[in-house]
Amino acid sequence: MTKVGIVGAGAAGMMAAISAAKADAQVVLFERTAKLGKKILSTGNGRCNLTNEYISAECFHGAHPGFAMEVLNGFGREETIDVFEQMGICTTTLNGGYVYPRSLQAAAVAKAMIRELERLNVRVICEADGLRIKRRKEGFLIEHGRETYAVERVILACGGQAAPQTGSDGSGYRLAKELGLTVIPPVPALVPLKSSDKCLKDLSGVRVSGRVSLLANGKRVDFASGELQLCDYGLSGIPVFQISGQAARLLMENKTVHLEAELNFAEEFTTEELKHYLDGQIKRRRDVRCGDFLMGFLPEKLGLSLFKRIGVSYDLPAGKLSEKQMKDLIREITAFRVPITGTQGFDRAQVCAGGVDTAQIDPSTMEVKGIPGLHVVGELLDIDGICGGYNLQFAWSTGFLAGKAAAKAGNKR
Repeated sequence: MTKVGIVGAGAAGMMAAISAAKADAQVVLFERTAKLGKKILSTGNGRCNLTNEYISAECFHGAHPGFAMEVLNGFGREETIDVFEQMGICTTTLNGGYVYPRSLQAAAVAKAMIRELERLNVRVICEADGLRIKRRKEGFLIEHGRETYAVERVILACGGQAAPQTGSDGSGYRLAKELGLTVIPPVPALVPLKSSDKCLKDLSGVRVSGRVSLLANGKRVDFASGELQLCDYGLSGIPVFQISGQAARLLMENKTVHLEAELNFAEEFTTEELKHYLDGQIKRRRDVRCGDFLMGFLPEKLGLSLFKRIGVSYDLPAGKLSEKQMKDLIREITAFRVPITGTQGFDRAQVCAGGVDTAQIDPSTMEVKGIPGLHVVGELLDIDGICGGYNLQFAWSTGFLAGKAAAKAGNKR
């Protein structure tokens, strides 16, 4: 019977343990905290967005983003749902493709996986901090305190360093480097962005639908739409999270890059349509003061800020706006730019961008090329997905493939 040691009991680690045990491996699962699956509990705002009906290459980022789809071709959405149904988790689809447990309880997912580990007799060792892993001629030694565990296969599932309060402290990067792997420096992803624009202090708390584009030296490199949140420190909301990993990478790689966020608060209008709408409002309400002109179209604080940015008095009747002032107003509504100076820290991030370079990994088994018996899965790898269940799907897929491959490879030998 193959002996498999798995370091990390998050989504990827528990799935790897379940997969390996089902394939008749003897599994020991190490977790540095006192509780398994702690990060799962916070996913999907406590509802656990298991996966998504729509999955394509553009949903993932990394130095080699195509790696994610190679993995998912081996174990994808349908296989994931089937595995969870076998554990008693019925699923439901909401919000145009987001797949959740029907109970909408992340705790149910974590509990079902823990129960499955128990059923499969997986040995679990909690509070296993400061592990050391040593390669030997046949397999590996995992050192925990005064205990040493000899295993044939090791699966690193330690997570990154986002949300350290859930147990992701970055120790997996240390273990990977000690075993000879190349690690791309991690940065926060799915995280709020910081801006130095002082106008945002007046707009703190405003929520508005729109599109955010990330501009690098004036060139658009990414964009997303949805509800934007304006904060005193910068920008937040799911669309901002979607572009944040790209922003963090650019800031890390190129210290001279000038990053901006361009916000469009009326993306359903073309520029001509917006001008036509505003001209129509002026004809009907010529005497309304500019301070009240955009009320009902945009949040009041935002409307006031736009006029302040173009230097127009709130008391000016809208009918007296000059052609240039109207042009400037339309520009601010559709291309409101603020500089991006950084991201919030790992403690505010949902995942990490960066990690173990996937060029070193076989996507069908998650085994490290050139180091037989060593597998790397989940967030520890240099793949990060957008919001919507993609990071969990990558965790389930890499975990399952690694667990199955580790068990079978050992059995064949």
